[in-house]
Amino acid sequence: MPALSTLLRHVFGAESVLYECRNCGTTLEEDAERCPECGAADIATYQLDS
Repeated sequence: MPALSTLLRHVFGAESVLYECRNCGTTLEEDAERCPECGAADIATYQLDS
């Protein structure tokens, strides 16, 4: 999905980290231990480099 990574770099900057709930897809803060939307503890971390 090169188009998705390009879009995310454009939105979040050249180099950033995206935290996302694996259950519902909600974007989370870095220090989140659980998703505030669904309560899941399975959090994905994506390193977005340019």
